[in-house]
Amino acid sequence: MRPKLSAVRLGTRGMPSSSLVPWPSEWANTKKMKWYFGLAWIGFLALVSFVGAAVMATGESPGSAKYLLIFGLLFVTIMVVGFDSRVRLRKGGGGKISAATDSQGRPATNVPYSRIAFAGSSLLMALLVAIFAAATYDFASSVGTGESKAPLGAAVVFGAIGLFFATYFVQIARKRIARGHLLLTPHGLEHRSWGYESQLPWNSVMHVSALNGDGPEVWIRGSDNHFARRRTAKLWGGKPPRAAGLALQGKSLGVDPALVYYMISYYLAQPSARAELGTEAAIRRAQAGSYF
Repeated sequence: MRPKLSAVRLGTRGMPSSSLVPWPSEWANTKKMKWYFGLAWIGFLALVSFVGAAVMATGESPGSAKYLLIFGLLFVTIMVVGFDSRVRLRKGGGGKISAATDSQGRPATNVPYSRIAFAGSSLLMALLVAIFAAATYDFASSVGTGESKAPLGAAVVFGAIGLFFATYFVQIARKRIARGHLLLTPHGLEHRSWGYESQLPWNSVMHVSALNGDGPEVWIRGSDNHFARRRTAKLWGGKPPRAAGLALQGKSLGVDPALVYYMISYYLAQPSARAELGTEAAIRRAQAGSYF
């Protein structure tokens, strides 16, 4: 369930609270250089695509220019999402943490997922649909112009692939796929990933760990008692962890993952402080990084 956000949000969105919390030693080997090289290569491909589209548009194949243009936009989108998820790891600290309500209408502190990652993924899917829709139209338009039956078969195949990618937006419209968030309440944690929901009360949290798998990850290990999970989307929604617990990937978060790690660790170790969750005090603490 999508959290209901209130108007409470203190400070500015770019408040550098990330400088107030140390980077966990488990994430010390997070290598950005390979991502710089990768993004530079993708940027080069985007440039080649745009130049090729311009050449084709003024040449003998103007109808093919649209494919290179779409590919160029696809590469640019990958660059933006890649920079946000792989390079800009600290993401302005905790300026986007806000007050909300959980699925039962109780006050909660909202840690949002990245808006850029979600919007970028949606744009990638839209561009893929556009590519296959354009190919379907071109092949279907050429049916009957020659003796070969290949255009009709190709139109059917590309049309089916385009419809397959379009199911992503059906999932969004049905709210089976959503941007995602983590809600902290005095009672426990509610996690909405893109395609599944999990609930874990504080008394079932065993420990919080900083893992370094596919980038920084906060792993909240829970006991099987009172742990609940529900998959909302099997297609495009990602796979939940097999063990009881919440897996928060830093690349998907809209705030500094180090801040989230220390935030959860603090409230796990300080039960008396959980009463402030869902209030301005919890937001002030997050924006100041006061977890030590």
